Amino acid sequence: MWRVLHPDEWEDELRSLSHYDPVYPYDENHEYFPYWTTDPDYGKPNVRNLIYNLEGFVSRELESLIKFGKPCTRPQGRTATIA
Repeated sequence: MWRVLHPDEWEDELRSLSHYDPVYPYDENHEYFPYWTTDPDYGKPNVRNLIYNLEGFVSRELESLIKFGKPCTRPQGRTATIA
């Protein structure tokens, strides 16, 4: 995983985001981009929350689960509720 092997570069990328929060505990198991993230706890305005599909790719096809707060399984086998 690139983020773990290059923590300084990853931190630089996070700092470049317009919604960067210096006190938020960013999780290297999640993706953070200008308009979306896979982190279900990252509640920033105008940042859409997407989830991993069963193949391990970020997916919009399961977005209805987000609206209804249904549990989903991440590729690592852990379960999270998307709110």
